[in-house]
Amino acid sequence: MRIRTRSLTFGLLSLSLLLLPLSASSSVHATGLAKRHRPAPRDTGQTIKIFGTSVVSGAMDGTVTITMSAGFSVGELANFDWDLPLAQSIQVGGYDETVTGETFTFSEPPNTSQDLVDLSHPELISVRRFHWDSPQPNTQITVSETLHLALHSDLSPFSSTAPFPMGGVLADVQPFLTQTDSLKLPSSADAIVSKLRSSGSSEQQVVQAVQDWVASNTVYQAAPNQPFNATWVFDIHRGNCQGYDDLMQGLLRKLGIPSRTVFGWVSAATIKYPGPSNSFSSLNWSLAGTPGELHTWLQAYFPDVGWVSFDPQEEKFFSDVRHLAFFTGLDAQIPKNYGVWAANLTGTNEFGQNFSSGTPIFVPGDGITSKVSLTNQDHFNMAFRQQLHDVSSLIMFSR
Repeated sequence: MRIRTRSLTFGLLSLSLLLLPLSASSSVHATGLAKRHRPAPRDTGQTIKIFGTSVVSGAMDGTVTITMSAGFSVGELANFDWDLPLAQSIQVGGYDETVTGETFTFSEPPNTSQDLVDLSHPELISVRRFHWDSPQPNTQITVSETLHLALHSDLSPFSSTAPFPMGGVLADVQPFLTQTDSLKLPSSADAIVSKLRSSGSSEQQVVQAVQDWVASNTVYQAAPNQPFNATWVFDIHRGNCQGYDDLMQGLLRKLGIPSRTVFGWVSAATIKYPGPSNSFSSLNWSLAGTPGELHTWLQAYFPDVGWVSFDPQEEKFFSDVRHLAFFTGLDAQIPKNYGVWAANLTGTNEFGQNFSSGTPIFVPGDGITSKVSLTNQDHFNMAFRQQLHDVSSLIMFSR
């Protein structure tokens, strides 16, 4: 009997978004996507707290090595295939990431592997399929993946001449105008959409107005068991990073502006952004002393510039080098082919739990400890340019 399923459900996204799905007993702080603790730790006497957007210039460069380790039990399976996502280099406006190395190490090496890349279907991601003919029965297979990344954040002033409303977009961008289920807005949002539609004659003005509205009207709340889709976040004004992204993307697509989600990880290391009068603001995407957390952010499309990186929780027109991108998707829902696996049952010793039909399902990452380790090296050259009073109750950063 051939079984095909996914390693973990989307309801456990905060535990499964890594290239290597984490188990339910992860030893890192991964109980919510990019769990924010506002205000971030700050150095007394050196920060001037001015709500709005601090515009900075310069550049941020960094190199990162991240190792993700996990284990799963195989019971008695044969012809076992497991698809693990491949990290892709990304070059977009305000953010470049180059994958300089990627290795997978297994306690029981697979017999074969092959890369499956299909860029024509944006709802799918590139994966490497590992195949075991007959893994040792009733044992755990441990997996470690190590990524070496070179990152660059461009803080030169962003400028686009694209008008609003936008004209036609290229065929490969067209799917990112789709109103997916998680991006649909309630009818009560029509007035806000109309107001945002009249916020400028350029796409840049409208996108900035959308992010300002989302940031000013949403409070961070870590609760992965909530839907946190665009409708939910619009109605209750709370959400995690998925919620911020789906709400901003729902508004952008309602306005005819293409957008897509970036899935990845954020390092916990502090960034000190320069502010007015020789002050600075300290930004932490995660709890200090941890390797960081799972996170999503987004990219918006400008016809004259291409894709441009945003994080609606804190950053406009760029994302910093604490953001480690793994793959992109149509929205903040986990891609359809993430962590999919298939196998044949052997013998009579069934391991795992059963569907209601009685068909057994075997779940890799079924409670074996997972962990993440990360090192990063930075080179920052940043300067303060101006302060914008455009966002309430929050300090944001822009280029």
